[in-house]
Amino acid sequence: MIIMKELLGNRIKAAIFDIDGTLLDSMPMWQDVCARYLLSIGITPEPDLSKKVFSMTLKEGCKYTKEQYKLDISEDEIEDGIIKLIEHFYYYEVELKPGAKELIMELNAKNIPMVLATTGDEDLATHALLRNGIFNYFKKLYTCGEYNTSKRERYIFDLAKTELETILGSRLDYENIAVFEDSLTAIRTTKDAGFFVVGLKDDACLEEQEEIKKLADCYYESLTNIQ
Repeated sequence: MIIMKELLGNRIKAAIFDIDGTLLDSMPMWQDVCARYLLSIGITPEPDLSKKVFSMTLKEGCKYTKEQYKLDISEDEIEDGIIKLIEHFYYYEVELKPGAKELIMELNAKNIPMVLATTGDEDLATHALLRNGIFNYFKKLYTCGEYNTSKRERYIFDLAKTELETILGSRLDYENIAVFEDSLTAIRTTKDAGFFVVGLKDDACLEEQEEIKKLADCYYESLTNIQ
């Protein structure tokens, strides 16, 4: 694998993986969740609803959906319905990004320890990764929510670095740890911290690709095209 040659050539000894949009092909669900909810209750959504609500928080999206479609139910009821759709998606539907499992297995075979760092929900991520057969390759899962942080800050990545050092029993330079990310925000944070950054394309972030290419130490449009 070309990516393995690049990682080993850069003395990579450990790895931190994002989940949504990097390992899991889950971003289309987050883009379309309000539209899916409306369809589930028999209402046809406006064609550009996904664009309008994608940058909103869940509560903001629920408020917009209630007001725009004049729903005779509370925002809390809308939120409950959307959460159930999301849970079902992660528990039973979401698949890995093509090539993700092969890469994880290859890194594991090279004895490169791996941890997870996500802005998402621990329970949903765990169920999805277990069902897809890769959760047990990772030594730990860090969520921003657990530590009241975000990927605009380096805190969660520094926690992951410390864990990887504990696993290996030795200090690691930031440049010896590969961070796999599809988000420009997280790529900026980890690049500024000094990590070796692997930028990955996800269709939900197409407008960010040129900047990601400039910042990342290496960039792949698909994990299936790295042979």
